[in-house]
Amino acid sequence: MIELRTLLHAHLKSALRPHEYYGFVAPTQVVTFSQPTPGVYFQRAPAKAEMPYLVYSVDALSDGEGFEIITLVLEGWDAPENKDSRPLERLMIETNKALNKQVLMDETLTVAFYLDNRFPLLDENPQILRWRYTYQGRLFERGDN
Repeated sequence: MIELRTLLHAHLKSALRPHEYYGFVAPTQVVTFSQPTPGVYFQRAPAKAEMPYLVYSVDALSDGEGFEIITLVLEGWDAPENKDSRPLERLMIETNKALNKQVLMDETLTVAFYLDNRFPLLDENPQILRWRYTYQGRLFERGDN
């Protein structure tokens, strides 16, 4: 499982590097927004993590045929001062582009992910915005592992 987490973490950090986003300020004016690279954390973010960020968890179940069925849960977190949900929504869109119907490979494993569901989560703190995306995947280990 550590090999999968290492591959997934590196893929997400690479895919979510700073991007330029285009948003309308007025009907005829386009302005460019740039977001810093978000934090990507396994299971729990540190208390001082800068928002927005992603937290993920992975579960695997062997299907008995040499494959593992993977469930990947990603949660995006943000606490914007202006209650603007667009940075979190952009983060989740970019994350989905990086994972849905994509194949990740290294020397020892290959895994393909498919979006299963996505929905907003309500937090006890009304300042916090959250989204959860769940992916199903199939993992194949190569070689003599």
